[in-house]
Amino acid sequence: MQLNLDDIGGARELARYRISAAKDDLEAAELNFKEGHYRSSNNRAYYAVFRAISACLALEFKAYKQHAQVIGNFLYCINRGRKRAAGNSKRSSRIG
Repeated sequence: MQLNLDDIGGARELARYRISAAKDDLEAAELNFKEGHYRSSNNRAYYAVFRAISACLALEFKAYKQHAQVIGNFLYCINRGRKRAAGNSKRSSRIG
């Protein structure tokens, strides 16, 4: 699938595609788990999370080929968000 991530339409389309794939993987994980195929279930669950994270990153115009890059960038975004939230709560406590 070749999409242009330079515009929000392309990023949204890629994100939708990845969320759809994540849902399919999650469904497969659940079916494998019910059948006692735990290794396969674990694999599909991992890919469901990986694709969901990739969808979120696509909305920030980011795409990676390596799993470590996806996970690392996602953790960076989480930490960045925590720092922003902590900064906002400090500002809120000063007002009043």
